[in-house]
Amino acid sequence: MTDRLFGIVAGVLSLLFLLVAVPSIAGDWQSGPDARYFTVGPRLFPYIAGCLTLIFSIGIALRPAPDSRLKLFNTFEGRINVLMALAIALLFVVLLNVLGFVVSGVLALVAFLIGFGERRWYVVLPLGVGVPVFVKLVFTHAFALELPSGLIELPI
Repeated sequence: MTDRLFGIVAGVLSLLFLLVAVPSIAGDWQSGPDARYFTVGPRLFPYIAGCLTLIFSIGIALRPAPDSRLKLFNTFEGRINVLMALAIALLFVVLLNVLGFVVSGVLALVAFLIGFGERRWYVVLPLGVGVPVFVKLVFTHAFALELPSGLIELPI
């Protein structure tokens, strides 16, 4: 029953996100004197995230797994993990404009990996550094979108 309720709540929230929040994002990004080229626009990734959340929430609501992993939320350890994930995500957002996307991303991803039990340095370091650098390169070169560079811009 917890799975179905979670799926329904997540589905309703993702619908609200898709129907109210995403359309409110300013769409005049390609007009004006600075608009020299076409990019994907600021609404694309929120729409993708909202659609994926809606699809997965429907899947959870209609066919919950018999051995529900959501039972973890009823334990003290599960609640601590949720609070830790929220704290790391909040810290990432706070540091994003100060340290830039790459440095904030490295710190957040390393904190997530270590916080959730990964202790092998040969896994933590390549993932912690590689993923933010890869995302920065994809956004900059493939989508022509700038991510925050922070106070010290890295030559990436």
